[in-house]
Amino acid sequence: MMEPTTVSEVQTSVESVPILLQPGERSPFDTSVAAGLVGLVYVAKQAFEEKRRKQCLEIVNAILKIDPQHAEALTIRDSVRTDLEREFANARTHAYEAQATKDPALCGEAAALLRRIVDADPENFDAHALLHQTVAASHSGPSSEASAPASRGKRWSILVGSVALVVVVAVLALPKGTGSQVATPTQARSSAPVRVQPTTSAPIAAAPALLPTDTTPIRIVAVQPLAATTAVRDPSAPVRPVVAAPVAMGDLAVSAAVPVEIYRGEEHLGSTPTTLQLPAGSQTLEYRYQGLRQTLNHTILAQQTTTATIQFMAKVQINARPWAQVFVDGTRLTPLGQTPLGDVSVPIGSVLVFQNPGFPEKRYRVTAKDAAIQMAFP
Repeated sequence: MMEPTTVSEVQTSVESVPILLQPGERSPFDTSVAAGLVGLVYVAKQAFEEKRRKQCLEIVNAILKIDPQHAEALTIRDSVRTDLEREFANARTHAYEAQATKDPALCGEAAALLRRIVDADPENFDAHALLHQTVAASHSGPSSEASAPASRGKRWSILVGSVALVVVVAVLALPKGTGSQVATPTQARSSAPVRVQPTTSAPIAAAPALLPTDTTPIRIVAVQPLAATTAVRDPSAPVRPVVAAPVAMGDLAVSAAVPVEIYRGEEHLGSTPTTLQLPAGSQTLEYRYQGLRQTLNHTILAQQTTTATIQFMAKVQINARPWAQVFVDGTRLTPLGQTPLGDVSVPIGSVLVFQNPGFPEKRYRVTAKDAAIQMAFP
């Protein structure tokens, strides 16, 4: 029976990994750091298998900041990039087909594929541009001119059928008589009301007797012209469809440090980063992230792009051993102060930088679940 492996045996089996301290100078890792790298590699592999590419790349980049030559991390990063390139090629084919047909359903499917790629790799500017073009194409559907001829023909058929029905009813209502004449075209076009001159005072017996049995034609004295009651359209005249005035549109480019879902009322518009095409004017949108919500008003300018950066804040306690100056990373470092820091509001998804002159700087990404952050040097 094999003896159980102790924790000390596992720690001694981890080889030390060199880390660059100063230019040209290397020092071995602490065994606990090496063991931590093994755990990070395991989490990165699991994220890659579950298609959580963005999280996988973040973990791999964290490993490579500690050990730029880490073989397993480099292999995982290459696999993720290859996977993303293959998906981008597929999404690009769908996007070109959707833009050519301007089918809203196809545009929605292509935009969803591109959003997943942009979310995993925000630096893929080709995917950003193609996503913007696909969303714009979904708002310009096919022209309605093709349906105009069918509708014009249908209206003309209804009009002709109505006129024929009026004539048949008028003929059936006339009594049988002799010595009558058919109205001339001049009489038919006169403006006098319809008059029927009876030739007999006998009552009408049954419905079949309404139809004449002899060869004597029915005389219609005058017929009120059709133009007085119903307008007749010239069939050769073109029909101009009534076109509603186009709504002025503008773009809203939304970004965030975390994937934020965007809603207009209960309509889901997408997730960050994305560019939305919205009617010009004031637009109220709701942003949601892991149970957190906020509502913002945006002024959309016609034919222009408005930018918006969404931030969800978290209050945290920050400390470091022995101590550190803390900054928020960005285009420039924003100082928060020296530890310990209490009830500090920091953006969720931002990166905190810990600096102590006696040690290499350390970084930490803020999550929605953080209430206290503790950093230890070395």
